[in-house]
Amino acid sequence: MDTARVMELYTPSSDRGGSLGSGYRVGPALVLTAAHVVTGLPTWPAGDPVPGEVGTAGVCWARPLGLPDWTPAVVVWRDDDSDAAVLRLGPAAPALPPDSPAPRWGRVEGNQPIAVTAVGFPVALERPDRIRDTEQLFGFLAPAAMAKSGLWAVTVSTAAPAARGGGSPWSGMSGAALFAGPFLVGVIVVHPAHFGTDRVVAVPLAGLLTDPALAELLPAARTIRAVRPAPTALAPEQAVVDTLLLPPDLVDRSTELGQLRASARQAGPGGRSVVLLTLHGMGGAGKTALPGSWPPRCPPNSAIFG
Repeated sequence: MDTARVMELYTPSSDRGGSLGSGYRVGPALVLTAAHVVTGLPTWPAGDPVPGEVGTAGVCWARPLGLPDWTPAVVVWRDDDSDAAVLRLGPAAPALPPDSPAPRWGRVEGNQPIAVTAVGFPVALERPDRIRDTEQLFGFLAPAAMAKSGLWAVTVSTAAPAARGGGSPWSGMSGAALFAGPFLVGVIVVHPAHFGTDRVVAVPLAGLLTDPALAELLPAARTIRAVRPAPTALAPEQAVVDTLLLPPDLVDRSTELGQLRASARQAGPGGRSVVLLTLHGMGGAGKTALPGSWPPRCPPNSAIFG
């Protein structure tokens, strides 16, 4: 995740004061968000220029994290059933930093919990000057929960904001991009009823990217990587991975140590010259302790950095 790509959103409305949300810049001029954040706005005709003023009808207000001025944005793709949308920024939008990494798209596989994070602008963090500050949500995704709806349940480990005005404490967080390690996998869309403040719901992106119109807007998203937690059993095709995502609570390290050793054995004569395995997990998940348990049985020509 690159915080330079995190966007604060506001959609004006004459009858209810407007809606607040969050977004993530997935291209120089494209912002991913939740569809309900831009309720009431039309889908902008293809080829029509984006208006230059935020006060124009049919326009959403957007601004990058840390910048004071709003820039106009219009809806260029939406799926109201899944509650996801893509906005196009006006030509005067601030440029991304030259070193800002483009998002890496991921598809969650399996049913084991995976650590996730998102950055957004909940209403509960609005200051007296009406500027909303950021919140970074940490938690874990339970892929098998809410399977019938096609959504994801995310259990939040960080403290939830206090509710304001009887609404959801996470109001304003909708539209924030959900990351599993370095991979963009979903969008926060709602704080569900009948659950405490430690749960939010996200829409998976992998299924949406099969939409030809969205794929045309986001050609880089056609390359999507599988994201898995450490497997419970090692199959030959799973012996080498690029990313090992640790579960929220790492109690028994035997599976993860086996994965490290299996990856290292792929290096050498007849195999890969270099095998690079990165560890990703929540704070306290055991990222530092896990490699420290490995050296007594570390294969030859292997090293740990970190």
